[in-house]
Amino acid sequence: DDFDTVILVDDDGNPQHSLDKLDRAIATKEPLNSKQVSFMSGEKETIASIVAAFPDEEKAVKKYFQVLGEVRKATLGFVSLKAMPQWLGKLLVRTGLVHFMSNWFKYATISTGDMIKSITSNRTLQAVLAYNFGDYGTIPKDSPFSMHAVLQNHFLKGVSFPIGGSSEIAFHIVPTILKAGGAVFVRAEVSEIVLDDSGKQAVGVKMKRDGKVIRAATIVSAAGIFNTVNKLVPSVGRPLLSSSLTHVRPGLGGVSVYIGLKGTAEELQLQGKQFWALWSKAGSEDLDSMVEGYLQRPRATALDSPIPLLFISFPSAKDPLWAQRHPGKSTCTVVTVGNFEWFKEWEAARVMHRGAEYEAFKKKLGDLIWRQTLALFPHLADKVEYFEVGSPVTNNYYLASTGGAMYGCDHDLNRFTPEATVALRSDTNIKNLYLSGQDIFTCGFAGATFGGLFCAASVLKRNVYADLMRLKAASPPSIK
Repeated sequence: DDFDTVILVDDDGNPQHSLDKLDRAIATKEPLNSKQVSFMSGEKETIASIVAAFPDEEKAVKKYFQVLGEVRKATLGFVSLKAMPQWLGKLLVRTGLVHFMSNWFKYATISTGDMIKSITSNRTLQAVLAYNFGDYGTIPKDSPFSMHAVLQNHFLKGVSFPIGGSSEIAFHIVPTILKAGGAVFVRAEVSEIVLDDSGKQAVGVKMKRDGKVIRAATIVSAAGIFNTVNKLVPSVGRPLLSSSLTHVRPGLGGVSVYIGLKGTAEELQLQGKQFWALWSKAGSEDLDSMVEGYLQRPRATALDSPIPLLFISFPSAKDPLWAQRHPGKSTCTVVTVGNFEWFKEWEAARVMHRGAEYEAFKKKLGDLIWRQTLALFPHLADKVEYFEVGSPVTNNYYLASTGGAMYGCDHDLNRFTPEATVALRSDTNIKNLYLSGQDIFTCGFAGATFGGLFCAASVLKRNVYADLMRLKAASPPSIK
């Protein structure tokens, strides 16, 4: 094995709604003999922790967090450009006044890699500061620093986990929809957004199963920008939405491994953390070359060397109700990136019937991922009771992804320019058609929520962000 360095990064969290601490660790080669660096949910605490690990880099570490603070103050400019009327946004962009409104777009033109390299020449520290680019799926040389800073600032405030698991989010949202007079359906796939005779106004949706058309005054699509434009909107209306696709492309493909384990979190020594494990060649922690080199391998040799990036999590260890519902059981999820081209020939094949060659390659990929995981958690080797691998074509089937993408649109430098910010928004050039979800803002639960916020504001023609700020100000401290 010519890969001499393993960088392990872990996110620590209490499995409650509000988590007051966030740890991440960096390790080299042998996990048991590794040096660890912790990122805490507090700027001072995090700076002190990193400086303790890199005592010669104190100035660089403080500079990095200073720039994070500058982006944090400027983020409202990005939000405002998304939320304001499109004609006003276009005017600010065309005249250049948008740059006087906020420094956000200055940092959006600088890549994460370039910004971090301008702060420190220490390759290991560069990897530490950029490690969680996998949370938005774009390598440091291609991602805008403003996006990376938003993520880092987000985690500095602490993290949360929904008690009972992610399904609880939908479970608690549905009653609100019903109370407002709405209805929620499952297995009710839409095949088309129906337009009027002019092709310029949305009037309903067509159901795939029976062709029934459900008419409505307002149509909201949270199916993703590529699905909406290329699959749901009839060809006559697509030119009206072409500007939405000008600045974006699908993100990296994703591979997921789901493992069921025998034993409780205590018995298996599992912690409610996320671990980012980075494998790099000796003397090089360059995340760009690591990931690009892996993705550029042909399928025949793709798995001959370690996968450079793994996200390892134990969801059951985060949930205080898990042991009551599933005594003696635990779960592990491992996620990484994968080249969609490795799997493309099986895209049209029926799920669960893609053939022996597909299953063999997927198994080989899953086995490699698990071997690398066991290098960090060797005591789990004989605890596996369930093992399933999801490929990029799995994502396409179950998530209606494009190119197996994990996070919808790529979070690259083109996506966060002023021009792209104005073009990729909730209101569209088709009357009564609105877009929602993570493509409108950023990926992730918080990003998708903001996408919904912008969409609601567009439909209601109301500043609902201001409404939320007033609601927050009037709320008790426990909710704030």
